[in-house]
Amino acid sequence: MALRCSECRVLSNRLDELDSTVIASNVGTLARHSILMNTNDAPQDSDRNYIRQVVSKADAHIACLDDEISRLEDRLKVLGRERELVSEYRRKNVGILSPMRRLPTEIICQIFSWSLPTPEDVKAPTYKPSAKGSPWVLTWISSRWREICISTHSLWSMLHIDASGFLPPSAMIHAQVQRARMLKIHFYGCEDRDPTPQGLAAV
Repeated sequence: MALRCSECRVLSNRLDELDSTVIASNVGTLARHSILMNTNDAPQDSDRNYIRQVVSKADAHIACLDDEISRLEDRLKVLGRERELVSEYRRKNVGILSPMRRLPTEIICQIFSWSLPTPEDVKAPTYKPSAKGSPWVLTWISSRWREICISTHSLWSMLHIDASGFLPPSAMIHAQVQRARMLKIHFYGCEDRDPTPQGLAAV
């Protein structure tokens, strides 16, 4: 099957010949070339000129192939970037069809409340306050979730202050107080640490 290099328009029927019909002057040269290709015989003076032409022809063909490979690699990069853009566009459109978008606000509020620690959880000896167990995490998902979370006062009604570990910044505490109509504050301390800074934190 003929191969065509689109850059230099070179045709070759077989890579091992490389247009040897043009270079060779007779069938004997081709036969001699075949012998040299398949043995360790030393080339004669009359063989060297022909072999140099074959090598030169192969170099040109390789250069042509390199150019074509480079062109295809550039094209693959363009296609790869285009695929990323189309995939992202598709992802956003699939998100529009998400069942979560159609959930009523009341149900979302209920789901939010289930994701937070309950009073029973807080009373457990193994309970450790953390930012992951606070309503703040819910405000980072989307603008709608943030709006629902901020307007649902019950989600902010429990404040955990652990003077021995997790201590929310004062700005977060102030914001939570503003968002909660009724606030239950739980303080945690550590008997192995200095009680003075823990008491100040509680104040």
